[in-house]
Amino acid sequence: MAKANIQKRVSKYIQGKSWQENFTGIILSAVIIVVIGLLLYNYFGRPQNNQNSAVNTETKIENNQQGAGFGSVTLPATYKVTAGDSLVKVAEKYYKNSDYWPGLAKVNKLDNPSNIEPGTEINVPKVEEVSNITVSDLAPKDQGAITGNSYVVHYGDTLSSISQRAYGDWSQWQKIDQANRIGRLPNGNPLIHSGNVLVIPR
Repeated sequence: MAKANIQKRVSKYIQGKSWQENFTGIILSAVIIVVIGLLLYNYFGRPQNNQNSAVNTETKIENNQQGAGFGSVTLPATYKVTAGDSLVKVAEKYYKNSDYWPGLAKVNKLDNPSNIEPGTEINVPKVEEVSNITVSDLAPKDQGAITGNSYVVHYGDTLSSISQRAYGDWSQWQKIDQANRIGRLPNGNPLIHSGNVLVIPR
């Protein structure tokens, strides 16, 4: 009798274990199917998402360019200066060339182009009107020779023009450059500001 009861219990245990194993197998199978489905979705869905992303990126770039004045702005135009602006930034914005800023200064008759106040309206002409204007075109006319050992920079001065007035030879500008350890603009040109006091080596 006891032996029969033991056999029944063992049989129930085995049956219960088989059912649990079957249930676990079903859950594992479902998890595997879900994982495979996610992998397939990511694999086949990604090209479309990337394409949409590329389209969105191009749209953003186009919108940014339109907002920045690239291509979509018909010149001449008027630009209102905001905080942190400079003629270099305005030239880069409308002409894609920061070297055209002297043209903007001359066209707008700015006495101090290095300091333009927010709210100032800048006339932006066609590129043909500014492309041939250089910093030297902004310098005062009929300047005399420099005879001393120092010189206060005026707006529109360049090292070449200072060298010409100091030595009678524009190519000697490097002497002034080296004596004053002058910085550089992004395009490599020497950077001097009105009011700077330069040593003139003799």
